[in-house]
Amino acid sequence: MAEKANHHFIPQFYLRNFGDGGDPRKAKVFVYDKSTNKTFRTTVRNVGSKRHFNRVDVEGHDPNSIEDAFAEMEGKISRDISDVIAARSFPSDDHYSSVINLIAWISLRNPRMRANLEDFHRRIAEGVMGQVLSTKERYEAIGRQMREAGQEVKDVSYEEVRRFYESKEYDIEIDQTHLIGLELRTLDTILEPLAYRKWTFVNAMPGEQFITSDEPTALIFSRNELYRPLISPGHGLRETLLVFPLSPEVAIIGAFEDNLDLPGLKFDTTTWVNSIIMWFADRQIYARDGSFRVHAGAHLNLKGEDLPLRLAAKKTSKT
Repeated sequence: MAEKANHHFIPQFYLRNFGDGGDPRKAKVFVYDKSTNKTFRTTVRNVGSKRHFNRVDVEGHDPNSIEDAFAEMEGKISRDISDVIAARSFPSDDHYSSVINLIAWISLRNPRMRANLEDFHRRIAEGVMGQVLSTKERYEAIGRQMREAGQEVKDVSYEEVRRFYESKEYDIEIDQTHLIGLELRTLDTILEPLAYRKWTFVNAMPGEQFITSDEPTALIFSRNELYRPLISPGHGLRETLLVFPLSPEVAIIGAFEDNLDLPGLKFDTTTWVNSIIMWFADRQIYARDGSFRVHAGAHLNLKGEDLPLRLAAKKTSKT
């Protein structure tokens, strides 16, 4: 059997909600790529994924065991999400649980979050090496302790190791299986504050559509004076909103407080949500077609299909 290499960190069933209809297996989305400032159409299989993103290396287990487990769980969640979209509410506790789990998974398991986690571990490793090599005496003492503990230690001089460390001509690779394990163990720390949020269903304005992205769980400050599009607060912080589009027609917004004063919800809900989703996207945003609208800098109510031309003109005017 062919190995599964194309692992989705954004589930395909979720992306299909934003597709152009027809055969779900061939559903296509409109894509705007922020990194290249280009638009194109492609199948959902080709976006929201990364090669071997869920691959693990555990003796006695299939390398794709995590990918297969997620695929099995997504079957039920997919059906529940469809019910929630149709009802514009949570028909049952199970439906609520499915949505909350989907938000938690997407928040934790994406390339940018994993890269941050990996970078954190690299910096720790660099710091530990620096401490070990701070003096020759410490280096040799730690070597003796390791040998006494039965560990194999190569006979390399302090001076040689110190030169290599200072050269920085090396890469520190963090085991992906370890990182995936940390992600799974961290899941409950996100699920708990999500469960305390009060969720509001928001419908797209007539003739408009919500978009999604490669990081569609946008966590923002709710107070206008604290709103910074590129700064995301923690999941448990009060006076914050979590914005999550479910489909082109429906989005949900979670808050800890009641009756928040949100100008974006009073005027143009759809464009307000889309602008936030676009700000927090890592590289790409996805939509049913290019007719959606966003606020992009000085450009208000800009159509998605016009983003490359307008934003290219903005960059040119600055040079």
